[in-house]
Parts: sequence; structure tokens; C-alpha cells
Amino acid sequence: MTRQRSIAPTVRPPGIGGPSAPLLPTCRPPALGQKKASSGVHTAPRKRKRDNTLVHEGARVGDNRFELIRPLGDGGMGKVWLARHLGLQRQVALKVLHRRVHAQDDLRRRFEREAVAIGRLRHEGIVDALDFGELSDGRKFLAMEYVEGETLDAIAKRVRRLPWRDALRVGVQVADALACAHEHGVIHRDLKPDNLIVEGGDVASGRTRILDLGLARVENAVGLSGISDHNIAMGTPSYSAPEQLLGQPTDTRADVYGLGAVLYRLITGQPPYSGASFEEVAEKMHRGDLAAPKKVFADPSRPKALDALLMRCLARDPDARPGSAIALGDALRAIETPTVLPWRRYAVGAFLVSIGVGAGVGAAILLGG
Repeated sequence: MTRQRSIAPTVRPPGIGGPSAPLLPTCRPPALGQKKASSGVHTAPRKRKRDNTLVHEGARVGDNRFELIRPLGDGGMGKVWLARHLGLQRQVALKVLHRRVHAQDDLRRRFEREAVAIGRLRHEGIVDALDFGELSDGRKFLAMEYVEGETLDAIAKRVRRLPWRDALRVGVQVADALACAHEHGVIHRDLKPDNLIVEGGDVASGRTRILDLGLARVENAVGLSGISDHNIAMGTPSYSAPEQLLGQPTDTRADVYGLGAVLYRLITGQPPYSGASFEEVAEKMHRGDLAAPKKVFADPSRPKALDALLMRCLARDPDARPGSAIALGDALRAIETPTVLPWRRYAVGAFLVSIGVGAGVGAAILLGG
């Protein structure tokens, strides 16, 4: 599938520029308990409807820049709409805050932080931000590139597992996107199959892209320094790093863990740990209840180096994991494509040995044996 890249306008950070002007008149609910002039009998009160006049199919929002087409999804922070950018004449995904979220300062500012995070990044593995602003009722919206495809979560539920070569391809692409994010001071902190979308829904041919940065931490974000997530357990339990579940400070190695957990799920058919709550998953981590991939789903064709790498990514100690998304991407490439560039041969070989792969196995991988 050919994806048309657009020249995205500069994303305005929160606080720059005024809110959008009112677009549609607010419909007042019908008066309750009105008397009938002929009989003096009160009519039955009609149930007050939720005010949906601003956000509904066909509505124009954001200073008439966007026309809503249909809902795409509804999450904890907001509702995502398929919309048409009337100026650019292209479809976009428009994320609009829920009213209850808008009413809470910390959650509203977290949404603003997501806009700052995605606005910093330009990478083929990360969905582009196009615009950020307010509806006429003050709620924030974020307009993003619309990608036709399927999330890895939907794909995994449909096929249970991916061939290990397809999973490797996903891993390399996501590691590259994470490296770009980390270089620009953005740590994702919520990598999971549902936040990764595959263009066209075909893992073998479509690019996997990061879709949501709702829990991202942004370094040196002007105006957002007051948001602190330290000592707060955040993220999705089955894919969150141990330090994150414990509410401890996190760095880029939390994303290395998250990608390792996603690949573990794609290869074995289940996440590394499962549980109904943060506490249950944290307890399993504490006990060390992590089964090696081959014990969950044995595939004789899958390289031992891949299983060893995933176990290293999922280490409880951040210092025991690959030190960066770049290092992880290089290790995945060495497994995916045995022949690597000569100047990388030593570094990748040393890394494979460091994750517990024997020197002979590492050399065989590098030399294509």
C-alpha cells in the first residue's frame, strides 16, 4: 500500500495561540415540567440528553478546519475520530479529550504533553502530528496522520502468533522509531500491541508505526515541567517495566523492556506476565515467574539468539538490558540478516555474546552459518 506523506504544518505547543472560536450554537435542553395550557396537567419530565452538539458525525470543529466523519475508537483519555482536514483535503485522526478528563488539570496537561511529544518527532515509524488546539467548549484536540491498517493487538488476536521472522521485522522498525524518540528526549513508557499499527494490516509488507504517546515523558518541555509521574504506577501491567510498576523513575530502558515484551507476545502467543492488576503482575515479576520463550512455544527454526535477547530485554534490572534502542535494533538486525556491515560486525558480535549467546553461535549468525 502506498502511503502518501504530507507536509505537516508546525504543531503549536500548548499555550501558544488562542482557542478556536465557537462553531455551532449550543442546543438548550427542553424545559422540564411544562404545563399544558388546556388541562393544567404536567407533562412527564423528559430525560436530559448529553450535549453532543459539538462532537458528532458531520460536525465541523477546530475553527471549521475539520469535519468529523465517524468514530475510530474510545479510550480512557479521549475519543478518536476519523475526520477530514478541509484545508489540506486529507483524512486525519482527531483525538478529542473526554469532558471528565478535560476537567482534571493533571490529565489535561498530560494530553498537552502528548501533543508536545508527537510534535517533536518526524520519523516514518511514528504517526505524524498535524495540529493541536481547542474546541469551542475549551476541550483540547490533537490531529494526527490517519493510517489505514490494523493494530498489532488485533493481528495477534486473529493469528495468535507471528512467524519469528515477521516479529523480528516489527522489532527492527519499532526499535528505529524509539531511537528517534529517545534522541529527541521522548520516552514512550506504554509500548504495547494496541499502540502499534501495521500499515495495510500485513506485517510481512507493511511498516509498523507507533500510534499513541499518551504516557510519554518529554525532557525539557517548556510549560510542562510541573507534571511529575514519579512514584506513580503507570502503563499497561503486562508490558510495563518493573521499575515503572513500582512507581520508580524510568529512562529509555523502560522502552527497551516494553518492546521486548511486545516481541515476546508476538512470538509465544502470550505476554511475559499476565494479571488483573499492577499488584498481581508486580508479584509475578518479583517471584521471577518468567518462562523462556521456548518453554511457552517451541519453534525449532527460531534462533537461540532471539530467545536470549528477549530474556535480556525483560530483565528486572535495567542495567542488565540492552542499553539503548539503537543497541537493541542492531542485535535484532544481526539475527534478521546474518550479514551485517563490516564496521558493525565486532560491536554486534560482542553484544550477542554479552546477552548470553555463545561466541560460536554469535559468529554463526554474523557469518550466515
